[in-house]
Amino acid sequence: MGGWTVVSGSVDLIGTYWQAPPGGGRSVDMAGNENGTIQQTISGLTVGQNYQLSFAMSGNPDGPPGVKTLGVGLTIGGGSPITFTYTIGSNSHSDMQYQTETAVITATSTSEVLQFQDLSSGVDNPVGPPGTTPWGAVIGNVSLVPEPTTMVAGALLLLPFGASTLRALRRRTA
Repeated sequence: MGGWTVVSGSVDLIGTYWQAPPGGGRSVDMAGNENGTIQQTISGLTVGQNYQLSFAMSGNPDGPPGVKTLGVGLTIGGGSPITFTYTIGSNSHSDMQYQTETAVITATSTSEVLQFQDLSSGVDNPVGPPGTTPWGAVIGNVSLVPEPTTMVAGALLLLPFGASTLRALRRRTA
């Protein structure tokens, strides 16, 4: 799974069983026989830097619950997971109706553990522990990049200074 490790429960790596996420590639049903958790260690981060997390999210249309719930977070930073939900509507194997989800995460260490955990519940699981589900949230195309607004905000702080300097220069030349 490209550096991802299953740390609890089970997940299903999906090839062509249903529609691939936007941009192609595989998706992961975050509940195989029961709710699963995957994680990956991300190194080379800058402490205090904001990073934009982005991923495609859908839900396994093969069974309940109608609302799939996913917890996402950086585990070393100790912050609370961010919760995302996906409501099954008319999505199907041929049209998964992926949504792009984003969040801004601040690095508190140069190496963090990015974790996704299926939190879907309320199902009488026919193949796993009661209260868990074999039909979970679906994710794909996960990316974590330095947040562009941090760089833009720094540039915008310089803008008023630049404009006043330009006005002063114009007055001198007039």
